[in-house]
This record gives sequence, structure tokens and C-alpha cells, in this order.
Amino acid sequence: RALAGELPLLKGERQSQFSHITRLSFEQLQKLVSDEWQRNNTDMLGPGEDDTGRTTAEIIQDEVKDAPRCMQLAQQFGITA
Repeated sequence: RALAGELPLLKGERQSQFSHITRLSFEQLQKLVSDEWQRNNTDMLGPGEDDTGRTTAEIIQDEVKDAPRCMQLAQQFGITA
């Protein structure tokens, strides 16, 4: 919580350029990974549906569709096409 700015640091410093930080529990991360695994490994595709996986951009924009933000995050983390 200290890294998210919710608690004071006991020592050292924290630098972040993010305007909105979201903490993710191990359980939430496990659910995201499980959901993605289910999506990628289902035999229940519809007619004409081809599941070739999702791009990083699709995952980043899963809940918030914002192409400029997506590009900025990809650039920040060194993700290239």
C-alpha cells in the first residue's frame, strides 16, 4: 500500500508518474490469468470464430478503450509491435 501512495514510506522514496495506481491482489491476478487461459483454451468457439489470442493492446484496453493511453503505456514499458 505504501508503493501505491496509500501509506507513508518508513524510509526511502517512491517515484511514480502514474496518475492513477491500482493495486491488484494475488487472487485478482490469478483470476485474470485463469480467465485468459479459459478464453484461449476453450473448445466452445462459435461458427466462423477464430481465436488466435489477444494482442497486448487488446489486454491493456480490456476495460478502458483509449488508444493514445494504450500507446503511451506500451512505449513506457518498451512494448513494440
